[in-house]
Amino acid sequence: MKEKSAKQQLFNITEDTLGGQLKFGLAKYLALEFTK
Repeated sequence: MKEKSAKQQLFNITEDTLGGQLKFGLAKYLALEFTK
């Protein structure tokens, strides 16, 4: 049980990081497009 919750926690952290990078990348891309 404890191992599963630890994996779930790690997955959530990974998901948050990927989501954050994706949003950041999208914002950066849009900023570059608008400043052309």
